Amino acid sequence: RKPVVLTFDDAFEDFYLSVWPLLQEYNATASLFVATGYLDGVSQWLEALHEGRRAIIRRAQLREIAEAGIDCGSHTHTHVHMDTVGEKKGRQELVISKALLEQILGRPVTTFAVQHPLVVDDEEVTLRLGHGVWDVLFRRRETA
Repeated sequence: RKPVVLTFDDAFEDFYLSVWPLLQEYNATASLFVATGYLDGVSQWLEALHEGRRAIIRRAQLREIAEAGIDCGSHTHTHVHMDTVGEKKGRQELVISKALLEQILGRPVTTFAVQHPLVVDDEEVTLRLGHGVWDVLFRRRETA
């Protein structure tokens, strides 16, 4: 038997309303990646795509599914594209998101899903988990 990994980005409330009951029915689990700045709100980052009013999971719902075994990880704080921000903003997005999730869930958060590849022109961006917080490392790529 081969394992299957289910991951869901953005933490739309329809995960809780539609996907979560199916996962329970089949005794399955998944990872949900949360843009923490929109909890209890709507998907404002999708306004340009006319999807800016989609409900985002509520904190109580997030706690419930996490307590039942769903892995809840960071998807930044404001759903920023990490390939468009500098080191300071990138680090801020990760630190805030991780801290807020840990406060809500009452446990360490060790997973992260990025929205876009972390390569910006000649900059290579690396994420690593160390000392309890993600470090965003920006370094110039060697060019031949």
